[in-house]
Amino acid sequence: GSEPLFLEQGHLLCHASGVQHAGNGLARGERWILVLFVLAEQEPQLARRCHVAGGEARAGGDLVEAAAAFEAGLAAAPHDHQLHMSLGSVHFANGERAEARACLARAQAAYTPCVEAAVALGQQLIEANRPRAALRRFDAALASVGMRDRPAPGGSGGVA
Repeated sequence: GSEPLFLEQGHLLCHASGVQHAGNGLARGERWILVLFVLAEQEPQLARRCHVAGGEARAGGDLVEAAAAFEAGLAAAPHDHQLHMSLGSVHFANGERAEARACLARAQAAYTPCVEAAVALGQQLIEANRPRAALRRFDAALASVGMRDRPAPGGSGGVA
């Protein structure tokens, strides 16, 4: 599914290496994590391979090939937020702003704990001369990670 899964303390989760995962921050105490790697030689990581190929094509300046690779990866893993982000960057580089924003919105919906998509959307909205819409995106990103109005290091206000 595309919804985050939250585990109770003391439980474990086994997932494919390509699945996005993250832990919540700790306010106090300590966390112990046991990591076990299992190599499944009969299960190719198509989405990861497409993402790597697309990144290499983009770095080489071949945006058509990059977009094709990212789209192929999305065919295998339609909820992969990194593939949506990367495809959005290709659309942005091609001047296709609406398509770029749509990709970033899909990335944000696919993996809400990651704020990169919201920040990138905000940056694009600033470029489009839509500062209030950008501010809403930035506020939502900060609120989602619990950083609203935290004092800056060594300061008395602002956002860290």
